[in-house]
Amino acid sequence: LLVFAKSGTNLPGKVHSGFYDQVTAIIETVANEVTELAKVNPGLSVIITGHSKGAGMAPIAAYYLYANYGINAAQVYMFAAPNPGNQAFATAYNNQFPNTVSFANYQDIVPILPPSPLLATALAIYCDSVLSAALLAMIVFDYEPVWGNNENRNYIEQSASFEQINLEVAYE
Repeated sequence: LLVFAKSGTNLPGKVHSGFYDQVTAIIETVANEVTELAKVNPGLSVIITGHSKGAGMAPIAAYYLYANYGINAAQVYMFAAPNPGNQAFATAYNNQFPNTVSFANYQDIVPILPPSPLLATALAIYCDSVLSAALLAMIVFDYEPVWGNNENRNYIEQSASFEQINLEVAYE
């Protein structure tokens, strides 16, 4: 539950340390593969997608590829995305990738994690001392969501089918 903010190579602001570490463990291989594919497929479009933990990693990966390898993702799709970084990261990311599309079930807790300072404070009131201390420790790092422009945040009802979600993406 307790995660720390981390400054990343050529990333603005700070990001979730766990997501960052997972991205950097694979990013060189991804960048090399994309570079090789682009050589034989001129005009290649890179689309990044992720669900839950992968959706927390997706914006970090997109910005990392852009800042460190010159690879600009044409589109980023996130499903049930947790908050990947602080306000500085969110602002820079949203400016660079305004077409990001994020889907979240309105009853899912993952898109509000890690909690913002306000939510962490509210939750800490109702938790035991150990969990309360962990939640309050998160307040020093203000996690923020990313989703390009605010029009690209889509809340899906519990009963939505994959066909409905695909139609919504196709018509955006």
